[in-house]
Amino acid sequence: MKHTLTALALMLALPSFAQEVYDATPETLHKVLSQVQKRLRKPQRDDIVIRLAGGTYQLAKPLDIDQSFSGRDGHTVTLCAAEGQTPIFSGGLSVTGWQQVNGRLWKAPLDCD
Repeated sequence: MKHTLTALALMLALPSFAQEVYDATPETLHKVLSQVQKRLRKPQRDDIVIRLAGGTYQLAKPLDIDQSFSGRDGHTVTLCAAEGQTPIFSGGLSVTGWQQVNGRLWKAPLDCD
């Protein structure tokens, strides 16, 4: 009895899950965003993740995340909190130097440039 053995080669093309990760802190956020913008001027081969450390990101002006941060070539750009962290974006000002005028009336100097 003759048996025939047939071998079948199967090749799977799996999507790449590679990521370029950039870690940002309140002190380095603007530098990291500039690095990512510069990186996005080149062909994108991997997804890009910007992980934000916990803390208050004090903003003097609105954070402008525009089309220059869009993913390219089928990849994404993600801005997210680092695991277990809580980043807080604040455009508020700390008001200090309070002085009581009388009773329940208080005043504080404000520099509104």
